[in-house]
Amino acid sequence: MTLSELNIFRTALGISESGGNYYNDLGQYWGKYQFGDARRRDIEKILNLHHLTRAEFTPAMQEQYFNAHINDYENRIYKDGLQRYFGTQITGKRNKITSLINKFGIIAGAHLGGFNGVKKYFSTGGKYDPADSLGTHISDYIAKFSKVTAKKKLI
Repeated sequence: MTLSELNIFRTALGISESGGNYYNDLGQYWGKYQFGDARRRDIEKILNLHHLTRAEFTPAMQEQYFNAHINDYENRIYKDGLQRYFGTQITGKRNKITSLINKFGIIAGAHLGGFNGVKKYFSTGGKYDPADSLGTHISDYIAKFSKVTAKKKLI
């Protein structure tokens, strides 16, 4: 993962999740990357932090969480063998974007539907493809963010 690829992904995910706004809160989902309570707690364990209040979830802290989040999911992709899907074609269920799966697509799918949700998506051949409250499916994020990072520009 190059710094350039990571920055493209970071920007695209932030825009997709909150319009790039660090102070965008939707209930339990906080900040630029819209981390839910369960994922924030996971990352706090990784970073050996106490459970942060909203006031402590500053832009700098959100970027620290983002880095831990990405590193954790990247490691899990290789640990669980999901890299075998790299280069496989996918079409998003709702957004109809077609692309070749890459690491960033899988990380984005896990960001939306949890890592176990992405594993289930692949293990069911895409039959398990739930949507979030806005109607975005795991496959939509895998396809969209695989394409964003492959083209090196935002879509």
